[in-house]
Amino acid sequence: MSVRSPVAGRLGATRAVQYALSVLMQASWLFAWSAAIGAWIDRPLGPLLQPWYIAVMLLLPSLLTSWIARASGRTTALRYAIAGLGVALSLLGGLIAGGALGVASDSARMSELMSQQYTGLRIPAGVALALVAWWRGITVGRDPPTVWRAEMDLRTGIVAIGVLLVAVAVAGQRADPGGGVLVLCALGLVAAGLIAVPLGRIYDEASQPRHRGGPALAPSGPWLTTLLVVVGGLLAIVFVLSQVLTYERLDALLRVLLFPVDALLWVLLNVLLVPIAYLVEALLLLLRRLMPPLGPQEAQQQGLNQRMPELAERLAGGGLPPELMLVLRLVAVALVVAGVMSLLALAAARLGRWWRSDDVGELRDIVWRWPTWQEIWGWLRGKLREVAAPTTRRVAPTHALPDDDLGPRGVYRRFLALGAAIGRGRRPPETP
Repeated sequence: MSVRSPVAGRLGATRAVQYALSVLMQASWLFAWSAAIGAWIDRPLGPLLQPWYIAVMLLLPSLLTSWIARASGRTTALRYAIAGLGVALSLLGGLIAGGALGVASDSARMSELMSQQYTGLRIPAGVALALVAWWRGITVGRDPPTVWRAEMDLRTGIVAIGVLLVAVAVAGQRADPGGGVLVLCALGLVAAGLIAVPLGRIYDEASQPRHRGGPALAPSGPWLTTLLVVVGGLLAIVFVLSQVLTYERLDALLRVLLFPVDALLWVLLNVLLVPIAYLVEALLLLLRRLMPPLGPQEAQQQGLNQRMPELAERLAGGGLPPELMLVLRLVAVALVVAGVMSLLALAAARLGRWWRSDDVGELRDIVWRWPTWQEIWGWLRGKLREVAAPTTRRVAPTHALPDDDLGPRGVYRRFLALGAAIGRGRRPPETP
């Protein structure tokens, strides 16, 4: 009888925790969308799908898909059965979202509910969201709980919640579910992702062939304690900031910061726009005197000449057209956003340099990592140089070498020369 070691048991528990964290990441952004769409369609009815239903739609397909992946034989019929079950449960979720579960058998009542403005939207929206949840559950059970899977789930959740926050900001209070639901969902996503990524790294290392047959790798108690304390501290800081930096306080802060910007724009307009307006008016008058009248267009030109002094009077009197002020504010906001994006791009470029190979024997990981164009081009040039370089080199026969070149140092010098000839010369940090 085989006895399972405690370390192997902890590794199996790590695998189960990884699946649970993946489901939690999916459920976080799915429920955020469910709450926001439900509030936008009809706030009194609440979210489209409740958290327990989203959990069922994620756990059930993940367990079934994982079981099919381990099963032997033909599984095509089972896969179709999972797809059919997902469609049936999604239709059930749509009925629950629209409050039509009790009248599903009454065709007349069902037709009346579908014709209503809000219920008619909640049913198809609930079906669509349930289908997305079922599909995400299949992806969870299909792939092993590696660090790649954890990073992919975290990236998907960040993009989904980011798009939702932008949509809520555009739609206003109508699409905001309230109660801090979006903040809690975002915190749940980040917490699960920050724990799943390092655990996925441990799973990857434990799955390597070099660790087979030896003691299994598993997270220790102090390591887990440190991880949970760090993640908990980060979440506490984020939660405090989310409670302090509310929309109202940010709006008041922006008003204070934009006041000097408005004053600066006012000075620039009075200094630049008024003289330019007079200059344009003078040029138009000169052209009008030099060119013959053009019939109906002459009246349009005269109207333009009349509007120029009016614009100058409005500027001199301290009043700006509201359309112009809106454009100027948008330009100022665009400049600020461009500056922030430039800083983020610079930071991303610095992080992207981790992709460069620097002969350091360590593992480096980041959720979003990408090389810069210069690094890609340098890597391609190196590969092309290796292909173009000759793979053989004429080496003098052993009997033609001097006696002092037959020792280890001489052979080593020959190998260095051969490596340099084929494009694989010794790098500075390597052993001389």
